[in-house]
Amino acid sequence: MIRFIAPPPDLKDWTDGAVVVRPPAGVSQTRFPPMLSSMITLRLGGQVLDELGRLLPAATFHGLSNRARSFHNVGEVFALGLILTPEAGPSVVDHGWGPRDVAGAILEAPAVLGPAWHSTEAEIVQADNDDARVHALFRFLSARATDPQRRAMHARLRRLGCQTIGLRLAQSRTASRTLERRFAREFGISPHRFAVLQRLRACLVGLINGADGPRLALEHGYYDQSHLARDFRRFVGRTPGSVRQLPAMQLDQDWPIGVAAMDGYPT
Repeated sequence: MIRFIAPPPDLKDWTDGAVVVRPPAGVSQTRFPPMLSSMITLRLGGQVLDELGRLLPAATFHGLSNRARSFHNVGEVFALGLILTPEAGPSVVDHGWGPRDVAGAILEAPAVLGPAWHSTEAEIVQADNDDARVHALFRFLSARATDPQRRAMHARLRRLGCQTIGLRLAQSRTASRTLERRFAREFGISPHRFAVLQRLRACLVGLINGADGPRLALEHGYYDQSHLARDFRRFVGRTPGSVRQLPAMQLDQDWPIGVAAMDGYPT
């Protein structure tokens, strides 16, 4: 079972929402497509192993990822996740952690989020229902979002993303290279790869909503449908046709695809 919870209006620039996940029995592996967003997760039941068989901490910070990831579930997994917008991820981590430190990494949440995380985790563990648990996550983020320094960083990253996204730069070549280097330094990923993943996400959203694959390929700058299919097999682990045919209820089993469809800048 997967449940998405929309963010409060004042946090929509910081999070795409929260998710409560209880994978169906028998689902032993989950595969995440690359994601522009970071995630804060807290596992309350079961165990999760990474691709090398290492046990993940109960509370983790997942930096934005430019590659697909696979995880193995052990027991009845029950977890919460907070999906952060691309500019929110670098803005919520504690001072001393840079975008390149967290991009592509899975880190213990207390180390990255600091002492304030401990009280939030305790509140979630003690809560007796999912709504209370999710609201605790939103309150933690709200405290970060109202901090003046973090708000200033968030605004700076958002301006930079708008300037650079998709490499649609009107400046001179020298200015473009300067912006590209700054973008990579601030987000921990190149603007070109960012644009590739944003395009993939837009097509994923379209397919889940029943759009036609060839039309999506043309609209989002793929050479042809086979180019789109190659990216989907590489990053999503499925063909565009199989994603389009997923019944709504099967997104419970393929819940990482649903999370990835929430991810990133609006399209």
